[in-house]
Parts: sequence; structure tokens; C-alpha cells
Amino acid sequence: MSIDYPSNPLLNQVYTFNGRSWLWDGYAWSLTSVGVIGATGSTGVPGATGIQGSTGATGLTGASGATGVPPNLILEASNTITGASGTVVHSYTVAGIFIHSSMVSNFTANFTNVPTTAGGVVSFSLILIQGLNAYYPSAVQIDGSPQVINWVDGAAPTPAANRKEVVSFTLIRTGGSWIVLGNMSSYTT
Repeated sequence: MSIDYPSNPLLNQVYTFNGRSWLWDGYAWSLTSVGVIGATGSTGVPGATGIQGSTGATGLTGASGATGVPPNLILEASNTITGASGTVVHSYTVAGIFIHSSMVSNFTANFTNVPTTAGGVVSFSLILIQGLNAYYPSAVQIDGSPQVINWVDGAAPTPAANRKEVVSFTLIRTGGSWIVLGNMSSYTT
């Protein structure tokens, strides 16, 4: 009786005939002694899921008729605050950009709901629409706790009347405390 080996064997495939077993090594069948096959082992722990990318934002229809925001741009939310004076709340959960108009006096920017992850960096931009009298955030709090502002060139800025000014704050969480960096740019109309 001749042995009828499989015609297209897979690597390490075992063929048993008449109580004897042969193993395909990729080139030839070799007589082997194969024991009883054990139970299948348990499935391993799945690996962590990777970070999911953000979904692109839908933009407004432009004058040219184009819609949407190109995938390489980020569309950020802004919030408008009118009549700032005293302590003004700027919640991280609302926006990172705040537009101030009709300010009454210099004010304290209180940044709330800011993540406190060690090594984390959060940025806020305050766009100031200046009138005849110019004002700016002369103090900063984070969740009600006063902070020192490290202004560019070591000096607080001087706001200018009838301009549009942008005050940027970078909040750096390090060693359980905050470093606050401040910068102001002024634009003429």
C-alpha cells in the first residue's frame, strides 16, 4: 500500500497514515514521532488601544464656496466677554480664546478647570478690543489661586487705546505649582 501524501502541504504540517506520522519541513516529508496534541493554551491579554486621532471640524461656508476646515488646520472655539472688571472667569472647558470688549478697568484673569497634569502646558489667548481707555489683565489666578506673571522682557505691558491687542498666557504645571508666562501684542486698525 503506497502513502498518499497531501499535494500542497503547509510548513510543519503533520500527516498520519497507518499509525505513523510524517512532518513536512518545507522540502520533504520526514518520519516523526508525534505525541498526543495538548489542549490549546489560553488567549493572551490584548494590547492597549492606540490614540485615536481627532475628527476634523466642519467650518463655515466661505465666500469662495469652500466648506470645511482642511485637515492640517485646527478650528478653536472662542468666547466673548463684555465689560470686564474685577476678577473675570475664563473656563478651560468653555474655550481657550476669549474676546474682550467694552472693558471697564484692568482685571484679574481667573483661569478655571485647568488640567493639573504634571508637565502639562495650557495656553489661553485674550483678544482685547480697546476703546478710548485701554485695559488689560494685570493679574492672573488659576482656580482662584493668585499667580506670578512672568512677562516677556520682565515688565508688564502698557495697553494702547483704539487698538486690538492679544494677551497670551502659557500655564506650565511643574512640581505641583504653576509657571505663568505672559505676552502682549498690539495691532493698529
